[in-house]
Amino acid sequence: MKNALATLGAAQRAATHQILGQAIIGRSVSSMGMDVGAPDGFGRFAVVDEQTGGLLCHECGRRFAHLGLHVYKAHEISANEYRTAHGLGRRGLVATATRDIIANKRPGSPGQQDPLPRSARSRRSQGGRARVRSAHLSRRARGHPR
Repeated sequence: MKNALATLGAAQRAATHQILGQAIIGRSVSSMGMDVGAPDGFGRFAVVDEQTGGLLCHECGRRFAHLGLHVYKAHEISANEYRTAHGLGRRGLVATATRDIIANKRPGSPGQQDPLPRSARSRRSQGGRARVRSAHLSRRARGHPR
């Protein structure tokens, strides 16, 4: 199923992205003959247009916070194929504000804060250890080996 979608996306791009009669699928930026900043669909070649509304989609002209997800769902092409087709290199296709939110939700990230103060966390863990110890002792008293 995934290969069928990739083939469909490649065929769709080959039909819509013609530059001087050559399909640009799978070609490097230098071999495409495009200048950085030249008009490319709704955007500029090799330029990521980010504003408060999100990143501009070169395919449809709308803005999205998570452009990679949009191009996969709406245009049936992978983020890598999109970046290659529009000369965007390895740049992420997520708006800065969205990337910051995602980074702060990761456990252990600098922006992530535990809702409990340190003293409450230590009390919570001490109480948990005491309950486990108590359950273990009661199982041994009933004849369970562990």
